[in-house]
Amino acid sequence: MKEPFNRALKQSFCWSKWIGCSVSIVVIGLIFLFFGTLAASSAGWLKATLGLLPLFLSVGLFCSLGVILVKLYDDELQRKKSTLLSVAKDSLQLLLGTSYITIPLFVLFIVLWIFLGLYQLLSYTPLFGSFIGVTLSFVPFLIYVALFLILAISVITLFYLVPPVAINGWEGREIIKQKLTEILVDPFNHGKYLLIALIPPTISLFILLWSARMAKLHFKEVEIDLFAVQWVIVLIPFAALLAPSVLFFFNFAHEIYSRNRGKSS
Repeated sequence: MKEPFNRALKQSFCWSKWIGCSVSIVVIGLIFLFFGTLAASSAGWLKATLGLLPLFLSVGLFCSLGVILVKLYDDELQRKKSTLLSVAKDSLQLLLGTSYITIPLFVLFIVLWIFLGLYQLLSYTPLFGSFIGVTLSFVPFLIYVALFLILAISVITLFYLVPPVAINGWEGREIIKQKLTEILVDPFNHGKYLLIALIPPTISLFILLWSARMAKLHFKEVEIDLFAVQWVIVLIPFAALLAPSVLFFFNFAHEIYSRNRGKSS
């Protein structure tokens, strides 16, 4: 475990991958800023929806980014000369294949969002609204639990499904069944590997978000448009500092996949 970890960490500071990953994170950050601005002027059900929607959209973008980064990391280990652009160009079919992974998760989000909207609508009906709102108060709780479980499944998907898709290509539902079986057979080790991979991104994200929050105290009072521009400017160094931990996450995912594949062969 020590050698794969150190190798994945060392390769997380490659200049070309760092730039490409930073640009991708900036794009994802702009999505969060856009929906965050809309959510600030909304309330209730719509505000919660606008707060969670960018999380699910970012899963698809990270999945596509992960395929490219894992494939590039695999080429580096095999000492093949390749660039981020060349790998992205050659991986177009694989990127389409990742939609089979991310679209079902997004559809589940839409279904739960509809149920949450129906609950909100029924709870405001003139005659029975108060009764429904009280007796079915467990519904929004369970919906939010389900939403966060879907997000957890999304993270597991990024770590355990992206590497085989990137290296072997999309093999249909069989690859999902295979990885699910492996995780259920040995949940302890699979959970351990995932937690190790999440340590650098979690620490980095915590420090960066806290720093951004503290920096907000020093922002000059400006109009809402200029306020958004301030956050866009902050987003650039934010993405650059977060990129190495994202690279480590996918590098380590490749290492664990290769390690498990070597054991099974």
